[in-house]
Amino acid sequence: MKVLVLGSTGASGRRILERALACGHAATAFARDLGKVAVEHPRLSLAAGDVTVASTVQRAVAGHDAVVWAIGGRDRLRNPRRAAGSSNVCAVGTANVLDAMRRAGARRLICQSSWGVGDSYRRSPLLYRRVIFPLLLGDELADKSEQERLIRASELDWTIVRPARLTEAPGTGRYRAGPALRFTARAHVPRADVAELIVRELDQPRFLRQTIEISA
Repeated sequence: MKVLVLGSTGASGRRILERALACGHAATAFARDLGKVAVEHPRLSLAAGDVTVASTVQRAVAGHDAVVWAIGGRDRLRNPRRAAGSSNVCAVGTANVLDAMRRAGARRLICQSSWGVGDSYRRSPLLYRRVIFPLLLGDELADKSEQERLIRASELDWTIVRPARLTEAPGTGRYRAGPALRFTARAHVPRADVAELIVRELDQPRFLRQTIEISA
């Protein structure tokens, strides 16, 4: 399978690239600054672009079987130097990706979203609902909620993955994954395990057109 990874210079995207390549796929790293791509492999290709620029997304998607979204949101409170309109990068970028995939005939889309988005908000611990989400993650969660809405409304073979708090710990392969998991305030999951789940979904789809959550 030929896989396009969006957000490949980030911590999650790098692990998804590495896992996809290790599992025998050909992968393309899509990034604004290709000099920041920290992965090298004979089956790795590079594509420069910005998900908010439709023409660059269309060029990158062409020829791929699947697209993996690993771009995080941008919250203006935590990043005060961001431009005022930059907090909708997930929604704008996803609209471009969906259009590009329709044009190219690509069907498989896996999106790494976030715990706290959509219906998982009300299942979160009180501290998160009252303090952490509204004060620190408000813009990001709103952006990702719109992103998820756009994906669910599409006719693609999509899967949305909402991880608990991401860590840099080594992957264990021991994690819970499925719809509407129960989370605690200490819920977490290694990025490596999220990458394993995502690439496994490319190889053996279990959660087509489903939103799932993952936690250790």
